[in-house]
Amino acid sequence: MEALTSRVEQHMSTTTTGDTITMFCDACNDDRPFHRAILHRTIEVRGEEIAVAEPVWQCAVCRTTQPDLSSGIDSLTLAYLEYRARHNLLTPGQIREIRERYALSLDAFASIIGINSVVLDRYERGALQDELHDAAIRRCDVPSTMLSLAAAHRNQIPGPQWKSFLETIGQLITREAASIPV
Repeated sequence: MEALTSRVEQHMSTTTTGDTITMFCDACNDDRPFHRAILHRTIEVRGEEIAVAEPVWQCAVCRTTQPDLSSGIDSLTLAYLEYRARHNLLTPGQIREIRERYALSLDAFASIIGINSVVLDRYERGALQDELHDAAIRRCDVPSTMLSLAAAHRNQIPGPQWKSFLETIGQLITREAASIPV
């Protein structure tokens, strides 16, 4: 897994929404009012510092924080999204979309591009891919290139899946050819 370090900066800014809830504070060992706040963190990803603003709940009494789970996104995911944007890497959704466009299983797609299926599954669920794997996946975004790659690995794709792939790729290549200006 990714080696990464996290450092919390010294400031915290409270949002102006005025949202307050009562919940148990571990530090106070009692129910306390909590206010929405933004915790500014710097997370190191592959030697690069990424600043993220993480929504949290802050105890009104002791000022300790608890994650705001309602946001649906954690600071590491935010840092990975920023790192991907800076380095023009595919997002997990884009990786899954490329694979699903061809109606291929994780195992079949992984064997075509030369990546372990467990690793590919991690990328689709949010793990940060390296640039070499990103380039291999990105090549598959072009249907004619994908057909060449798949043909070279035909023996690793089960018969029914191969048939479905050929039908799908045929439609995609027809669309690709139609979009080329004459």
